Amino acid sequence: MKRKLVLSLLLLGLPACGDMLPNGATLERPRVLGARLEVEGDPGRAWPAPGETATLRWLVAAPEPAPAWTGAITACIARPNQTGLPSCAGEPFATAVTGAPSLEPVLSFALPAAEAFEGTTGELLVAGILCAGGALGPDGCSADALDRETVILSLSTDRGAQPANRHPRLDDEEAFYDERPWAPPPSELPRAGCASAADVDAFPRVPWRDEDDAPTLRITTSPDDREAYLELVFGEMPTLVESREELTMTHVVGAGRLARARTVILDDARRDAEIRWVHPPVEDVPADGLTVELLVVARDGRGGTDWTRRALCLVP
Repeated sequence: MKRKLVLSLLLLGLPACGDMLPNGATLERPRVLGARLEVEGDPGRAWPAPGETATLRWLVAAPEPAPAWTGAITACIARPNQTGLPSCAGEPFATAVTGAPSLEPVLSFALPAAEAFEGTTGELLVAGILCAGGALGPDGCSADALDRETVILSLSTDRGAQPANRHPRLDDEEAFYDERPWAPPPSELPRAGCASAADVDAFPRVPWRDEDDAPTLRITTSPDDREAYLELVFGEMPTLVESREELTMTHVVGAGRLARARTVILDDARRDAEIRWVHPPVEDVPADGLTVELLVVARDGRGGTDWTRRALCLVP
């Protein structure tokens, strides 16, 4: 019971996951960069229905060496709320705790039956704590944890009023370093001496450049990443109008700095996220190369999320 009480207190208005990165941030400490809810049996659907089991997959990242994570969440039905802090309409219906520490933490929970959502907006409120490199105890992360992240998420459920939202997809998109194709990286990357690795599109070897000649990193998106939906527009007479999602791309780099932390795709006239990357100071690049990762998270504003990684070897 003590653990449940501690986690319930986290529902009092913590920063939303994905809104914790300052503009142009570099990955300097362990971070939670995103969360993706997947429905059991239909992982592409972002909205679970009452009675279904949902899994939250967390995108975590850290400077090397990467720590293992532990964590716990509570889930409740959200109280209808137009302003102010989010809160629960009643007691949390689920508490989920990670098993063994993991480099890719996953937490699953079951939603209550449809009767529990009667008279509500159908929104879920999920909050919790993730510990990097330490154990999770009744009072939070252990003292030896490298860092801790408190997270709060507002999630929609599938109530059948309109088609359920699906996640955008980045696994079918292309990336470029300047104009060179940049493929997803191998599962194992050299953390030292990367200059001796083969120069391939999945792990290109690129020379250091000064700020005046900073390269452009580009990620494509597709029209079907932005679904149509019915939006309630308030006025003299509230009206349902058909809208399309905006896609927010958050990008984080492991060294150097980016011109900005986010790109918003508003329409199909410009569907690529292009960001200038200023390399780290040349004295910070070892003679045998520096492995650098880029992480990109796409959010559709209605609970849909996906992410992708790229990696390269920077040489002086």
